[in-house]
Formats: sequence, C-alpha cells, structure tokens
Amino acid sequence: MTTYYSNSDRSYRLTYIVDEVSTSIADNSSQVRFRLYLTSGTNSYAQYNFSGYAWVGARYDFNAPSALGFNSNYLLIDKTVKVPHDADGSKTVVVAAKLSGPGGYAPGTLTIPDQKFTLTKIPRTSTVAVSSGYFGDTLNVNINKTNDSFTYDVRYNVNGKTGTVASDISGSTTFKTSLDWASTIPNATSTPATIYVDTKSNGSVIGTSTGIFYLTVPDNAKPKISSLALSDTNQKASTIVGANNFVQIISNPIVTFNGASGAYDSTIQNFNAEVVGKNQSTQQNGGPLGIFNFSGKATIKATVTDSRGRVSDPVTTEINVIPYSPPAFSFTVTRAGAKNDQLVVTRNAKISPLIVDGVQKNKMTLTFKTAPLNTTSFTIDTSNASGTYTTVAELINSTATLSGSYGADKSFDVYGLLSDVFSASGGGTPVKQTVSTESFPLSWHKNSVGIGTLPKIDDTGSLNVAGNIYSDGKQIQQKQLALNNGGSFRHDTTDLNTLQDTGFYCVFKGDNRPTGAGPGYVTVVRHETANYAYQQFYDRTNKTIFTRVLENGVWSGWSEYVKKDSLPTTIDTGWQSIGNGFSYRQTGSTVTVKYNFATNGIDKLTVGSMPTNLITSDMMFAVTAWTIQLNVLNVQVSADGRILWFNPSKWTVNVKGQIQWTI
Repeated sequence: MTTYYSNSDRSYRLTYIVDEVSTSIADNSSQVRFRLYLTSGTNSYAQYNFSGYAWVGARYDFNAPSALGFNSNYLLIDKTVKVPHDADGSKTVVVAAKLSGPGGYAPGTLTIPDQKFTLTKIPRTSTVAVSSGYFGDTLNVNINKTNDSFTYDVRYNVNGKTGTVASDISGSTTFKTSLDWASTIPNATSTPATIYVDTKSNGSVIGTSTGIFYLTVPDNAKPKISSLALSDTNQKASTIVGANNFVQIISNPIVTFNGASGAYDSTIQNFNAEVVGKNQSTQQNGGPLGIFNFSGKATIKATVTDSRGRVSDPVTTEINVIPYSPPAFSFTVTRAGAKNDQLVVTRNAKISPLIVDGVQKNKMTLTFKTAPLNTTSFTIDTSNASGTYTTVAELINSTATLSGSYGADKSFDVYGLLSDVFSASGGGTPVKQTVSTESFPLSWHKNSVGIGTLPKIDDTGSLNVAGNIYSDGKQIQQKQLALNNGGSFRHDTTDLNTLQDTGFYCVFKGDNRPTGAGPGYVTVVRHETANYAYQQFYDRTNKTIFTRVLENGVWSGWSEYVKKDSLPTTIDTGWQSIGNGFSYRQTGSTVTVKYNFATNGIDKLTVGSMPTNLITSDMMFAVTAWTIQLNVLNVQVSADGRILWFNPSKWTVNVKGQIQWTI
C-alpha cells in the first residue's frame, strides 16, 4: 500500500491510498484498490459544487461534497480495478489525482501528479534452450523455470515430423531424436528444428516458448556402392581373355556401379571411376574408361557422390591388362630350283602372345598369294609357307617354298599378309615383293633391249632396265615429278593433305584448300623423310598465292602472299599552313604541328584552325621559348580545330619547335 499527498490549498489537501489487493497467475493481472480523500483543516465550506478524477491506468471521475466542515476527512472515491500485466509478468501503472475547486472558502486546484506504482511481477512462461547434435542423438532440453509450481508439456517439430517429448514434467528433460528423420533433408547435411515448451499453471497453459536447435546428418550416413563391374565393349577380346582380363590398345571397358544408392533418401548425383595412376576416368554409370595403352596389373577405384555432397567409401577391383602390339611382318623372296622356277620366302613374323592362366590365346595366321607382275590374276599359296599357328607367336628368318611354278622368263608379284585374332599387319594391306626374271646382263629383242633383265616385247618401251641407273657413277633420280609431256598431274577431286610427294599438280576441288580458292596449281617439295613437306598453291580464279608446311605430320594453316598493288598507300599531306607561324602535316597516323612565332608581349592568340578529323580530343602542350631562360608557354589544340597559344606572363620572346600526336 502506498499513500500519496497533493499540494495544500486553504488548509485543504488530497490523500491518495493505492493498494495491490491480489494477483492472478492464470490471467496475468492484479486487483488494485485506490481510495481518495479530501481533508480539511482550519477552513470549511458550504454550497459549492465541483468535481475531479483519480487515475489508475485510466481515468475515474468523482463529485466532491457541496459542504465540508473543519478538520474533516471525506472519501471521494473507493474503487478496485483489474490491471493486466505485460507479457513477461511485470507491470508499472501510473496513478494520479486532481480536484478542481472554485476557491473562496473551498479549495482551488489540488493535484497529485503522475506517480509510478509498480505491481508484483507475476511468473510467466519459462524459457528453453536445446543442445544441437546429430540425427539419432539424445539432446538436452533445458527449461529455465520461472515458478516452482509450474509444469510443462514439451513438443518437437523436425521438418514436419512432430510429436511429444514429455507431458506434465516439472523441469528439464532429454529428447531422443531419430536417425530416420535425416530423410527430411535429402539435399542438405544440417537443418534447424524446434522444441516447444508449454508452461502450465494449475493445469492451464499460460504461454509457450520455443527453442531452435540444429540436427546434422552423421558423417557415416553417406552413399554406397555394393560392387564394381567392368565389361569390355570389344566382345572378341572379352571372349578370348575372360573376365577382368583386358588387352592393351584393343580393349575399351565400361564401368558399371552396382548397387549405387544414397543414404536416408539422398540421391546419387555424380559417378567417378578411375584407373589409379593412369589418368583415365569416367563420370558415367556405364561410361567408358578408354583404351588401355599400358600393360600389367592395375586398380580401378570408384566412388559416388550424393545430393548432400557426401562421397562414398571407394570400391576397388583389380584388373590385368595383357601386353599387345599389332602384328609385324616382313619377308623376302628369291628364286630357287634347277630351273629357277621356284620361289622361296624368308619370313619374319611376330604377334603378341595373349597368356591367360598359362595358356596362349592368340593365334598367328600367314597367307601368301602370287600374280604375274602388275596383274591381279592371283594364285593362292597352298604350301606350308601359309598357315595358322596356335602355339608359335614369332618366326625369325623362317624359309618356305611357295606352291606352283614360276617361269624364269617372267616377273611375279608375291603378296604376304600376317594376322592375329584382332588385326592384320599393315592395317590389312599385304606386303608386296616383286621377283624379277632370271638375271641377264644384256639381252635384246628385235625392237627393244634389256639390261639385267629380259627386254620388253610388248612395244611399250625400247629399253627395260632391272635396278638403278647410274651416269658417271652417280645414280639417276627416277621419281616422276610431272607427266611425260611436262604437264602437271591432274587431280579433279583430291584432299590436298594427301599431296606430300614432290611434284607438280593441277587440282580442281577437294578438302583442305585455301578458303575461297578455286581451281589452281600445287607445287610440293618433300623432305628427305616423310611427314615433312612444303606446298605452294596458285589460285587461277583469284590470281593469289598461298603456302604452308607439313611438320611432323601436321599441316600448318595457309599463308597468303600479298600482291604489291594490294599494299595500302601511306598518307602524307605535306606541310599545310595554319597561319601566324603554324603549319601541320599528317604522315600515316602521325600528326605534327610546327611553329615559329613571336609573342610580342601578348598573353594569348588564336592562330588558326586545322581539320577536326586530325584531332582526337582537346590537348594542351607546354612549350618553351627560343632562349636559355625558362620561359614556359602553352599551345592548345582544341577538338573544334582551333589552335591557340598562351603567354600568361606576357613575355616578349620567340618560340620555335613542334608538337606531335597519333590518331
């Protein structure tokens, strides 16, 4: 209870008694009683009418008595009101009172100004703090009690997963989370969640507080692969060498990620498989690793990444890459027999053995065929020079006699081809050797002569020479650079990249020509060795010339020769007078202004103008007088073409020199 007093007027004053009668936790309010008295002293009054009010958070009016005797104490108002508290249970209410009298024998104005009356703080909703952790952990729910009599209901919400932790408890508790709730965040590793604490007084909820905490997916909750499978897209290789065996430069395996799955509803986003230490990989399920250009044991390691960014434990498998190289084959052929009508081949052949579990899986096949020189009338060889070898992978200087008879007076072409289970030597192009007729130092026919061989008897030539031709001990070059009549070799449709032999060519169309070129002539000069050459192309339509070179098998781009009449002309305007001792000249992109003038004590002068296209922007140049003293002036070049000089010190001097800029 608190008592307040007003000012005193004519021995009258107000006495204000304010008392908090009771509080209510349930509705967070207090009952406040206030009584206001008018007290008289040595004065009294009669037949006066006046009024006033009391204030307790709101205004409450009253009427004063019309008469009051000496030394009296009159109750003006006595009232109990409900005052709601703030949400936290606290409350300070303003109290005041005022009586407005007429004066005379009665009081004039009596006032109790605003006073702060603090009510009892009512315990309210308790606060809560929750520890964070991993899905599946038991978390601490710490309740900060505000009243020992309160009880609590505790609830949770984890991304829509809701439920009750505890009911009617008296204080802090624990909260067992579920690992399965991780499925609510398939694309993240952590999420906020909420604990709700309902504070109850006498069984009724007086408020709810919330606590935010974070749940994280455990580190071991990551995607997985059950196994890794490799299959060879080269079915022949797979059939021959079996599972997890592959053939160098032949096999092209693909990787299958068996049983790749996420954790708790995450999805697989990325695949990765690599050949450890070989810089070969794939990022596809069922993607190719690429051709194995190595041999021996190797490890394939695979992982997957899920929608949370988690990477699986690697799964590995061991493979064996069997060494392999394409078949290599060469042979020579000589005549034999009493009549020199037999052909003996000396064979050098090699294939790569494919050893699997000690068994050679590759096989070597040799075939020969013959035909009269420069014909296609082939005879298939049936001798033991041809055949298939299942246990032998190499022949060194191995001789065999071809089937059939080959007259000593005729020449023959002998073709040999080596193949294994995957390919043939030379890319499938047989090796060709030519066997000449029996050697003759000199022979002749009625219209022709043969040297080292028989003469031609079909009227195609007068001289037939076996072997190279020498003049004065020097070999004569026999490469035909042009047609017999001196004309160029004609190519109606030819890829110019294929013209690498020295010679002269007439080309009409085809690939890898200079852009926009029509028909033309190509001159080729080849290096001593292959894969190095020079080409010159003359475009008959546009009368232009292009060149390029072949370096280590790679053609450069075409470079065009510029004709003299195509070269740009250089601009030179010569000296052009501006006036007042100034002249300009344009040479190419350079503009020069020279000057020779006397200032005559003038502070500035516009000397003239020049073309604006020669002026890039407004420019100011510092120039010096024709003297050893430091007399600095300025020359201004304006974008509008005007040329001015400035002499702020009004020196009387001569100025000579030039300025220059680039446009």
